[in-house]
Amino acid sequence: MAKKQKKTRAQFWEEVKNGRDANLNVPILVELVRFIRPKRMKDVNTARENLLHVIADVERDHALRERLKGIIADVIAEKNAESLFAESGVQSGKGFIQEVIRKLREKVLPPLPDKESLQYVLSRVFSNLHDYVWVKGIEDEWWMQLFNLLSTDRSDEVKEKHLKNLIRAINRLSYRIASVGYETDIVSRFSNQDAFAIPFLQQNRRWSFLVRQVHLNATFRGEQMNETIDLVRHSIKECKHNLYLLKETNEESGTSLEQTYQLQRTYQQIKRMELLLDLLDERVILDEELRLVKTFKEFVFHENKRYSLRNLYQQNIGMLAYQITEHKSETGEHYITSNLKEYVRFFYAAAGGGVIVAFAALFKALLHHVHMALFWQYFFYGLNYAIAFVIIFATHTSLATKQPAMTATALARSLDSRKTGKVSLHGLALTFGKVWRSQFIAFVGNLIVVFPLSYALMYGLDYFFHFKLLSPAESVQALNDQNPARSLAWLYASITGVALFLSGIISGYFDNLVSYAKIGPRIKVHPGLNQFFSHKRLDKIANYLDANLGGLIGNITLGFMLGYATLVGNFFGIPFDIRHITISTAYYAFGVLGLEHHLSDGMWIGTTIGVLGIGFFNFLVSFSLAFYVAVKSRGLGMRQLPVVGVLILRYFRQYPVDFVFPPPYERKEEEVFPELEQQEALGAEMEERERVNLPS
Repeated sequence: MAKKQKKTRAQFWEEVKNGRDANLNVPILVELVRFIRPKRMKDVNTARENLLHVIADVERDHALRERLKGIIADVIAEKNAESLFAESGVQSGKGFIQEVIRKLREKVLPPLPDKESLQYVLSRVFSNLHDYVWVKGIEDEWWMQLFNLLSTDRSDEVKEKHLKNLIRAINRLSYRIASVGYETDIVSRFSNQDAFAIPFLQQNRRWSFLVRQVHLNATFRGEQMNETIDLVRHSIKECKHNLYLLKETNEESGTSLEQTYQLQRTYQQIKRMELLLDLLDERVILDEELRLVKTFKEFVFHENKRYSLRNLYQQNIGMLAYQITEHKSETGEHYITSNLKEYVRFFYAAAGGGVIVAFAALFKALLHHVHMALFWQYFFYGLNYAIAFVIIFATHTSLATKQPAMTATALARSLDSRKTGKVSLHGLALTFGKVWRSQFIAFVGNLIVVFPLSYALMYGLDYFFHFKLLSPAESVQALNDQNPARSLAWLYASITGVALFLSGIISGYFDNLVSYAKIGPRIKVHPGLNQFFSHKRLDKIANYLDANLGGLIGNITLGFMLGYATLVGNFFGIPFDIRHITISTAYYAFGVLGLEHHLSDGMWIGTTIGVLGIGFFNFLVSFSLAFYVAVKSRGLGMRQLPVVGVLILRYFRQYPVDFVFPPPYERKEEEVFPELEQQEALGAEMEERERVNLPS
């Protein structure tokens, strides 16, 4: 069978001009967009050229232009725009998990479309899920030119239907926004709940008044209607302010995924209501075509992303991640040294952590000699690690590899640390120097203790109890396990980095949950616990859990993730295991003593390089993942990070010692980056000129 040839643009134009079947209006628009759509969605240049060809044809051919005008006018007049205005791009009210399930279900089996809606027309015309890429990429001026060519004077009937669509859509949004004032999960965060709820209810009362007047009073147009719209806008502005206050409150009291979803949905509804009020307001005539283009691009994007789980995730996780990383960054500040006193204190804390890990590695090796069922064998491995990490946490000692997930969020927090309140990449570069030297001294403190102490512990077992911790074969295996030339040590170190990152996220999540769910205050008034503990004892327990529950759960989780990793790899038959620098260093010491120092030069060099590389990948992966989440939670594009790299390099060239040892005083941004001082001086000069009204 011969392949059906596609119509040329000229043939299509002839069919459009000669056709009069109203049922073909939507297919004609589908075909029109096909002539603009590029083969590769990111090829904006081709899409622009195609659009310019269409504009030229329409501009040149009067009959074609009038026919296309009629088609568009008929589609707009016949189709219902309410669902497009009120629903497209606005999350449903079912909650995050339910919305995920709904999107999955409808992605597999899409619902029956409402063919009488304008939303259906838009989704059919821009049916490729990546159409939004080239639609957005084409400059507004070219879309404006096309819309100007195809715009037509609306009849009174069309205007009235457009008004009804707008009113019904705004009505739907207004009632949904008003319901936020009754959401217990939200208003309970405020001591004065009525003050929070009033703007949400007031905007609906004012809007309802406008709707009644439009239906009952034919003269309620012009100035009266505009004044009411202004009152609605004022209430909407107060709603946004209260949502901002709620976000500020959440930084202290925490948040949940469901509350985050509700807030995100309310933001979307408010933004859409503001847009529709602008369309309703006859005074907003400035750049009307440009406003139409912006609205058009927004609706195309939302229709393409209707079933996108990634878009849903990005919309909601950012705000929740911000709360989690805020709680983590509070902890992260304790892992960054700014002066010599903190630096020395941190060294001793790391040395203390090294002592605990050396004993944990010893117990792990001893457990290897106890033969149990595999589940329980690895359970006790995990329990051993969990106890060690909890002791490190409780004694305020430190483990170098646990720091990156915490310090990365503190590092991201430095982005908004400047007094201007704006993103400060220079501040980020300076904080990175602090983090680097803190990590350096933590590694030194851990390793300077772990190796000799592990060696001494194994030697003591042999000397006093005549117990061989590792046989010669096991010693060789212990050394080879750390050698990247003989094992997948660095891959396993990267897996450990992921586990370290996840433990940090879990810590932040539960710190956030403790605040949000008011765990401490609820424990204090728990009727059952009050029967077993005195008020003073219960207060201490509640306050301790308030401050430390996240850290405890995060460390316990990390212990079991590391303990069960080998079992997971063996069970599935995949290369999945862990390598942790401090534990690897301990096993390095065990292997050296187990072979009575009879190591070849290659084994010495390979194992040493392997252990250092394990530390590098532990740090790199956990830090990178945590920093990525923290930066994304602040809405900073990753494209700006190369600029940060340049600033860090400038800082290193100027003050290299700062990356290893703290300076005698804390560096200021203006000292390291003189251009900042010049910018501030110039800004002050401009302000002074404006104040005294001098010509610049």
